[in-house]
Amino acid sequence: TSLVIDLKNSDYAVAYYYLPKRIDYGFQLYHTARFLTYGSVFNNYLYRYRTIGGSVSASYPISRFKRVESNLTVEHISRENLDISLEPITRKTLIVPSFSLVHDNTVFGYTAPVSGTRYNFTLFGSPKLGPEGIGFGSLLGDFRHYIKLGEDYSFVARLSGGASIGPNPQRFFIGGTENWINR
Repeated sequence: TSLVIDLKNSDYAVAYYYLPKRIDYGFQLYHTARFLTYGSVFNNYLYRYRTIGGSVSASYPISRFKRVESNLTVEHISRENLDISLEPITRKTLIVPSFSLVHDNTVFGYTAPVSGTRYNFTLFGSPKLGPEGIGFGSLLGDFRHYIKLGEDYSFVARLSGGASIGPNPQRFFIGGTENWINR
């Protein structure tokens, strides 16, 4: 949790994972609230973005180092102008299924992997629900290879990329923090 004044303005989540069998199952419910200002130099308005959602996930090991994962997420997103109460609240609902192939044979050191290889390929998307809905399909890939150079040193090579199609494709950022420069 991250409680701020009341539940409407706070972040909180509840999750349960069932792990004793070969297939791992997970269930999660969550709420997040973010505050952003938009406008011009003279008129800035404060907006609250709320995300209320839940997900069901399953993970199945193919071998000791490989597994397939699936997830189904349902999210309800709303945008509300906190300075002008007469402005209507914008609401969107997303249903996002995803499927992943994961490989991980890394050996961890004190704080991070020091040797081995990890990769993750994920396919996911959302069908456009209604004329105002959001629809997209995305493919993400992330490959990392760790080489131990000595007792306290490692070298890592990383290749990461993504592609998105549809009426509302995702935008990807390279390096740094999103919206830090030129927001």
